Amino acid sequence: MVEPLIAMELFIKKEYSGRAIAELGKLEAKIEKMAERKSEVVIQAKMMHSKFLFFENQLNEWFKGTAYLKNHFAGYKKTNDHSLYSQGNIDRIKALLIKELK
Repeated sequence: MVEPLIAMELFIKKEYSGRAIAELGKLEAKIEKMAERKSEVVIQAKMMHSKFLFFENQLNEWFKGTAYLKNHFAGYKKTNDHSLYSQGNIDRIKALLIKELK
């Protein structure tokens, strides 16, 4: 079974960078680059789509509405985790795949 891989850029205030790194680590994201821009930090990372959906849903709560996110499809990765089906996220993944094929 394969799952879409999402590349993302997270823009957050410097004060939340530790929390962002911790949460991305818990979700097994691969942090590729970090940069500081004035009063914010930009984190570039890749993660499995099912975990990205969770991260995206928690973003406002974790960072008090101050973070924003850019993301795009980055390929596929093999997975043995079938919990995706039980979480009800298949329709969102299917929509992403259909969008990529067009």
